[in-house]
Amino acid sequence: MKKGLFLKSKSFLALGAFALSMLPGFASAVSIDLPTTVRSSAFEADMRAGINRSWDGTGAVDFMSAFDPFVGDDMLQFSALSGPLTLGGQLVLEISAWSSQNDFGVIDQNGNFITIIDGSAHIGATYSIDLAAGQYTLAMRNGLNQIWTSSDPNIVGQRVDKDGTVNLTRLNGTAYGAVNLSATDYVVYLEDISFAPGVANDRDWNDGVFILRAATTEVPEPASFALFASGLVGLVLRRRARA
Repeated sequence: MKKGLFLKSKSFLALGAFALSMLPGFASAVSIDLPTTVRSSAFEADMRAGINRSWDGTGAVDFMSAFDPFVGDDMLQFSALSGPLTLGGQLVLEISAWSSQNDFGVIDQNGNFITIIDGSAHIGATYSIDLAAGQYTLAMRNGLNQIWTSSDPNIVGQRVDKDGTVNLTRLNGTAYGAVNLSATDYVVYLEDISFAPGVANDRDWNDGVFILRAATTEVPEPASFALFASGLVGLVLRRRARA
């Protein structure tokens, strides 16, 4: 093979590889902001007081104080999520009599509960699920098979503003574990008992604490890809004409 022809072939292969990287199958995942609204300051104040009335005693973890340096000021309620998207993350804290039965997941537009991570998961377990096009609501299912969604006060969260490592400790001073946070993550807090009047509830939101990451697939716009493809074809034809 002539040297000039080899160089042309090598350049063409490089262009071809770049073109393939532009195809949907080669698209990359991009972190996205989840739709949320802000809970009232009174709600957040009551939530922060939960550690003082928790039934978990000295085993309770002061997680909110630990997360404070890394999260935004607002306590958030999650709105409906639109797929397709990927939800992933890690279980970092779970202190509950139903810890082996509490499931975290979503409810789809048909009312089906889809488990993302179930009660059998151990602390530190990671999870990931791809959700097809549609509408989803964050949800949990407790040991009585009651289902709470993010429209209830049982599921709230905070957006992570900066990277860092959080060292969680119990009220008795013993270490609970370390959590790595990345900006654009969310910390999600679950309360597994009803807020109905007359129902005893410690409202400590440590029945499940998750790191949640949301990503969508970035694909080229059809018009942009068509323009790129036509330019590539033109380049190939021009090289053939020169040959």
